[in-house]
Amino acid sequence: MAIRLYDYQREMKASVLEALGSHDSVMCQMPTGTGKTHVLASVVSEYAKGKTVWVVAHRRELIAQVERVWTEFYKGKKSSPEVRVFSIQWLARNWDKLTDERPAMIVIDEAHHALADTYQELFRRYPDSKRLGMTATPYRMSGKGFVDLFDILLQSYSISEFIMKKRLSLFDYYAVPQNSKIRRQIALLKKRGADGDYLTKELELSLNTPRNIEYLYNSLVHYAKGRRGIVYAINISHAKAIAEYYASKGLRCCAIDCNTAEKERDEMVTSFRNGDIDVMVNVDIFSEGFDCPEVEFIQLARPTLSLSVYLQQIGRGLRKAAGKKYCVILDNVGLSRTFGTPIRKWKWDKMFQGIAGNIRIDTGDRRELVKHYGYPGKLADEPMEKIISHDEMATAINNQTVLRYYSSENTVGIVINGKEVAKKQVLNVIAHKQDAVAIRLADKSACLIFASGREFPLPKDCTDFEILENNVLRIMTSQGECFIDLITNQRFPQPPVIERYGPIEFIGDRELIRRRSYNCTFYYYRNQAIKPSWNGFYFKIYGLCPIANKAFIPSAMIGGVRDSSYSYVVLFQSDLREYYLVEELADGSIILVDFNLNYYLVRPDLTHKYLFTSTSYASSKQQLEQFMIKFKRRS
Repeated sequence: MAIRLYDYQREMKASVLEALGSHDSVMCQMPTGTGKTHVLASVVSEYAKGKTVWVVAHRRELIAQVERVWTEFYKGKKSSPEVRVFSIQWLARNWDKLTDERPAMIVIDEAHHALADTYQELFRRYPDSKRLGMTATPYRMSGKGFVDLFDILLQSYSISEFIMKKRLSLFDYYAVPQNSKIRRQIALLKKRGADGDYLTKELELSLNTPRNIEYLYNSLVHYAKGRRGIVYAINISHAKAIAEYYASKGLRCCAIDCNTAEKERDEMVTSFRNGDIDVMVNVDIFSEGFDCPEVEFIQLARPTLSLSVYLQQIGRGLRKAAGKKYCVILDNVGLSRTFGTPIRKWKWDKMFQGIAGNIRIDTGDRRELVKHYGYPGKLADEPMEKIISHDEMATAINNQTVLRYYSSENTVGIVINGKEVAKKQVLNVIAHKQDAVAIRLADKSACLIFASGREFPLPKDCTDFEILENNVLRIMTSQGECFIDLITNQRFPQPPVIERYGPIEFIGDRELIRRRSYNCTFYYYRNQAIKPSWNGFYFKIYGLCPIANKAFIPSAMIGGVRDSSYSYVVLFQSDLREYYLVEELADGSIILVDFNLNYYLVRPDLTHKYLFTSTSYASSKQQLEQFMIKFKRRS
């Protein structure tokens, strides 16, 4: 049977073969569930015809998977290479049995483990063999790179790109709230194992409790009822406790760990695939080398500080299968708060080089969480938050382009049009469009950030937004929609009607005028006693009149009940300046003063005559009184 590769697998195969022509060692990165083993088999078939190839792995599940692929694709082929599959543990005990063998190529499955001493010994003993490392996550918790072992890293598409290409499954992602009780429990854990991860014993003491297991069950029933899936537990006793509780509630459940006999394990997996088992609770068995597309939910009940463990576990639910529309991921320990969601685009090249630094995004949370008491009710009833929805997956993936993670600062940069305009503690992106991004923050508040850096508060239940004409913002919420004028910040239940008069805009039923002037926003109301013969309007300005203390304006009043000043403002269609009304004269003329304290006489035919410039409040009052005396004499 010939190997049938997808287009992306053929691309990776061609890249690997080309790289092997000029490099002695190559690392290949492909996400979990995208067929690394098939690419491996096809590369070896073409590159090492008639030669001996060793495939080395660290788990029997991986060995079994490679052997199945080899049996499937190479049985009966005359030109197939001689492939021997070993566990690294067996090799470490039996070097003396292989002294005469010289493999042309050594393939390391799950090559992110290749920094271990046993692999180092393998490479030292066979320095002339070509090396090919296959992994979904070229990263180690120590931050150490792989450049000492491999010459080059070849990357496939990201998880989000595979989802968009319909090669991986859509998913709903539910996570515990930012300040949940379970995250507080985890934040209190201080001890670390030799690998840098949480100490299993301390995890068990903290999380393997009746109330925590009840919480796991309640969230599973609430968010993934009727689905078949996998639960990742801390250790054997935790797995058994979960399986027993789930079974007591009527779920068909089994627990699988390293002590489960291979035959019994295979029978359980077969029963799961056939629909006779609902839930398989496992301890690190289904993290690597497990291929079961029928998985409809993943429940993360084991905290980890390992990005590889996180993505490997989730990857078991992202394989596509007939009749499977999407997978549900239940992040009951907040791993998305530690690393980001699975559709985050990782900088594997920097991790490969060992220069990525800290990749976690929760490094500043611990002190805050230790002081926080979380959900006021019972832990078992604590709700989860939907972070990503399968029916909005394309939008969620697109939203990732505006995020720039700063792990050391526990913040996320907001990037609009290639420019970072703000840094926030972001829970998720609500939407981004029209040079603006709506985000939900860690405290569950929401805000809109524009390309200019301007921030605008949004309702907490905001689900989407749209910027309409005339600087009107349409906000969609769980309760409906509303409209906000971005200039005056006024809210309207319906799209406001906006009319223009020269430089002025009237908005809404109250004919509120919106206009920015002199670094202030003034609110005007149309004066009902406007003389129709005038080609301008009088408006009363509420708030502080900006020149009331510099120029004498009889109509401007200071003090009073509201402790404010106001005056009438005159506007002309042909003149963008604001004039303040000083006096109305008997012949229909008016006296105005502008912001530069220049006084004018304006006749009914709109001709202007300059009168004087105020040098002080007292002098302008004196000059105006002198003019009025002269005017009355002429009249």
